[in-house]
Amino acid sequence: MSLGNLNRLLGLLTRAADRRKPCDPVITPYGSKPSFRKGNPFTTMPSAEPEEKDMASGQIAAFLDELNRNQKTNVESIVVAKEDSILCEAVFGVQRSGIWKATFSECKSITAIAIGLLWDDGLLDVDEKVVDILRDKTNPLQRLSWNHLSVYDLLTMQSAASFNEGESNVTEEWVREFFAGGTVSAKGFQYNSLNTYMLSAIVREKAGCGMGEYLKKRLFEPLGITEYYFEKSPEGIEKGGWGLYILPMDLVKIGLMLANRGTWMGKRILSSKWIERMTRRHVKPGEQYGSYDYGFQIWIHRQHPVWLFNGMFGQNMFIDAERKLVVAVNASNPDLFQTNPVFEIFERIFLSDQKTWEPVNLKEAVESLKARKEAKPWWKRLFKREMPLPAGCYELNEASYEPMRSDATLGVMPRMMQILENQYTTGLTGISFRVEEDRFWICFSEGEAVYHLPVGFGAGEECRVVFGKTEWLVATLGRFGRDEDGRLVLILEIAFLETPFHRYFRFYFDGDSMELRGNESPGRDFVTRFVETMGKDILDKPLVSGIIEKLDTDLLEYKLDVMFRPNLTMKKQR
Repeated sequence: MSLGNLNRLLGLLTRAADRRKPCDPVITPYGSKPSFRKGNPFTTMPSAEPEEKDMASGQIAAFLDELNRNQKTNVESIVVAKEDSILCEAVFGVQRSGIWKATFSECKSITAIAIGLLWDDGLLDVDEKVVDILRDKTNPLQRLSWNHLSVYDLLTMQSAASFNEGESNVTEEWVREFFAGGTVSAKGFQYNSLNTYMLSAIVREKAGCGMGEYLKKRLFEPLGITEYYFEKSPEGIEKGGWGLYILPMDLVKIGLMLANRGTWMGKRILSSKWIERMTRRHVKPGEQYGSYDYGFQIWIHRQHPVWLFNGMFGQNMFIDAERKLVVAVNASNPDLFQTNPVFEIFERIFLSDQKTWEPVNLKEAVESLKARKEAKPWWKRLFKREMPLPAGCYELNEASYEPMRSDATLGVMPRMMQILENQYTTGLTGISFRVEEDRFWICFSEGEAVYHLPVGFGAGEECRVVFGKTEWLVATLGRFGRDEDGRLVLILEIAFLETPFHRYFRFYFDGDSMELRGNESPGRDFVTRFVETMGKDILDKPLVSGIIEKLDTDLLEYKLDVMFRPNLTMKKQR
């Protein structure tokens, strides 16, 4: 990590925690996720009953039930497939199927597939030196100092490069900074998403096109995958290690292709030789990462023939290569690697032979997980009155509030999401409520930006909201109550359905005053988990460790609360 980048990163984090004025990003927001085009056709997979594929429906139902009851998993959706068929798709809470999801680091394994396709075509060897491939991106001194670095080192997270994910938020030339930054330690496993970014740059160099275009022809179209989006860096290269949006059902297709040793519906996509190399145990990470070793950008279970696509905040796809079973899980929890109870539950239910499972009605088990009511057919709505809005909606109708002090960190978009998206709020400047056409609306004002959200009760209400230049699909769920002092309380959940992020608000109404308490998931708990998991790697960097030793821990705790658990008092406007 260069001193200049470190200073810029620390400055950015300091501004992000300062409630007095809006945070200005170091680099201009770049790129924009396209709107998810709901309703576009995409190739579906055949469905089958679990027992038709030598699986027990009771086994899958037990998995769903345990995840639903365990509050630490915070699972949002699950797809279970075997061989060539979907056995179960389930959504939890306000989620629904048919929406693409941010994969985070799960897409590292897809980048390894792109490298494998080049290897299959004889265009690349894993022993090639990176400076030879990207020669025009380096100077003579860098070619000398990085002459040891091979494609293999990038694939196995053994580059020891100092340029990392944090620095990518404060500089635009990622390839140049990778070579300019030098190394932080001796060669060995050090998880760094910029290794994968360099693999993406290599794909562009070798294929003559970007990784998205290359995979469109070689992977996505053959598998019938049409709804996806690869984010690019400021220099126009697919990020590779994160930034892929894809439907969970389509991600499962890729998992099944790997489980079937590179074939899909009888057609060869990827060679079995590459899959054997990709899923070999190449390096053993530290115990803080979990019970998996590392292959080529994919995690390999130490006791079972199970491969793992792993992304932070609980995005995981398990591939049981022997049984050709794939289980994809999307969640909203604070975990980075394999420390969440999801892993223990998966192993106990799917990898243990100690229990005999009985058939159950799996459809009923899936329906019980939903907090979303199915829309009633129009003819039923004609003859049966819909559930009226709660009385609290009418108490708040036409009420408007303004903050008694400013808080530039607090907005509709969760603060963690703002940081990752490089898109910051200017702070809440007003909130109003209204009832219109039997719907309850909350209007959030953030400077010149205004967000109108319909609120569902018992079932989330969906809408599309534009932050900056990016449109997001959100669902808002509300509930009224009274506290011990008899105050009206509105509890609000705003779920960003394409991501694991949730914004939570509690509004306490007392005469002309309203107290707002904010929270988010994943949020503060993720920062704690990140330090616990990556602390050793962080402290190994002399520049960083010297600064950390000087930090006031009490002040740091306070700043984290400001960022992720803000409170705000607002006054009713007359």
